[in-house]
Amino acid sequence: MRKLLTHLIIFFAFFYQGFTQVATSFKTNKTFYIYGDALVIGNNSLSKDVIKPFNELSIANDDIPMSFVDIDNDNSTFNSSSSILQLPDNQNNIVFAALYWTATYSYIKGERRSQNGQFFFSGKRQKDRSLISKVKLKLPNQDYQTVKGNVIFDGYKKSGFHLNSPYACYADITNLFQNAKEKNGEITVANIHATEGFVAGGSSAGWMLYIVYEAPSDKPKYITTFNGFAHVGTEPVVINLKDFKSPEEGNITTNLTLATLEGDSDITEDECIIANPNLK
Repeated sequence: MRKLLTHLIIFFAFFYQGFTQVATSFKTNKTFYIYGDALVIGNNSLSKDVIKPFNELSIANDDIPMSFVDIDNDNSTFNSSSSILQLPDNQNNIVFAALYWTATYSYIKGERRSQNGQFFFSGKRQKDRSLISKVKLKLPNQDYQTVKGNVIFDGYKKSGFHLNSPYACYADITNLFQNAKEKNGEITVANIHATEGFVAGGSSAGWMLYIVYEAPSDKPKYITTFNGFAHVGTEPVVINLKDFKSPEEGNITTNLTLATLEGDSDITEDECIIANPNLK
């Protein structure tokens, strides 16, 4: 049987500096051949303001003392952000739900000073890396529950990453959604550990929820998820997709979902390209 790849997710962090390095190679995590589809939601955990949205495209976060977003009025959380999940009416079953979270976490709170036209950064280093693998999750009309994930990458003790110490985590929360009475509504993720204030390159943090669900459709879809982490700099990171198969005739619809940590609007090199190696 020819397989049609119609939805693909690759999780990785995009953190701009002068070099490129694939920190954790992209590996297949899950594959599905189903009648259905996938969707993604997410939000930031750091911003200029605690509640107000930040949409000033001309300002890079390098120049902003970043603060935790906190929208839940709950003293048990130090940051929180939400997004609305809306599954189609004809969805029959959630077959996969993956929660990703990521941040730069070198300091608990970073400071910046200027001297002779150069910036210098300082702060108390966060050595307890066990904190990064736990977050709080609130499903519609439920209380918070703790989610413990797997660390995809932690740059704290890695050469070339220690200055910013980015990390990425992943948790399979399929059972939480399958057991939930209500699936549509506000999803809130809280207590993502990250550096407030300043860090070289700008501090950033956020989360993403990726859901695969069954629903009546004319044709089945082949969905593949990959987990990995790449540090993108002046040279591109090339990801070769293996076993990509499609029908020999007819139109092919392919969706590609990427999750990125850090990417300022004024950096024109921040882009994703799908290339044919034969046609270059």
